[in-house]
Amino acid sequence: WIVVEQSHFVAVGKREFENEYLKFSYTIEDAVNTYQPNIILFSSVLQYLPQPFTQIETAFKYKIPYLWIDRTPFKASEKDQITQQIVIPSIVKASYPCWLFSEKRFRENIEKYYTIKTTFDSLDKINVLNCPYKGIFCYIK
Repeated sequence: WIVVEQSHFVAVGKREFENEYLKFSYTIEDAVNTYQPNIILFSSVLQYLPQPFTQIETAFKYKIPYLWIDRTPFKASEKDQITQQIVIPSIVKASYPCWLFSEKRFRENIEKYYTIKTTFDSLDKINVLNCPYKGIFCYIK
């Protein structure tokens, strides 16, 4: 496994957890150039990125054969929406911008590069603002 994460998580991961089976990387580009993965798992991450489809384009650019997208919120409407996710204060006082994706537009963006094999409801059955969390498994065109 190669975990691509925020720099402070990567630094701790490299120092405390990295071994022959688990590696940490600062960027997809770095991970691909170092380890040559054949699948990328985006689990509850794309909705928090400023430009989520840039990551899909990067996977395609490096010819990553498979994408597994999970725990991602989808709307039935035609438009994406950016909202504010507020964390329960007893966990941490924080809030984050969060995309609620138009499922139709999201699929159209994915299908520029990948063929969708299947879609599924996320196992934990999260549903925020009438946007169920779902997953998509696809392979490169």
